[in-house]
Amino acid sequence: MLPSPSLKTAIDKMDIDEELKAVLKAMPEPLKDRQEPLAEKSFCNAVTGIQKAGVEMVQRMIMRAIFERKRKVTKAEEDLAKREAVKAREAKAYA
Repeated sequence: MLPSPSLKTAIDKMDIDEELKAVLKAMPEPLKDRQEPLAEKSFCNAVTGIQKAGVEMVQRMIMRAIFERKRKVTKAEEDLAKREAVKAREAKAYA
């Protein structure tokens, strides 16, 4: 149950623990009828944003894995081509 404004003024007059008083004062006011749809919409938007961020992160991880594998293959092929070029030069030098 959220405290009403009258409860907050009553809290001020009561002699209670200062920490509890601060907590009760910090509690938000109850939502009015017009605010409920906006609060629900902003909550849904926040959840959707988190889901989109998760999807984007997974897509980036997948793309990075694809790129790294492709780069490794290219590098291996490049090394093989260099070795073959060296062998061809050595064969020409000895021939």
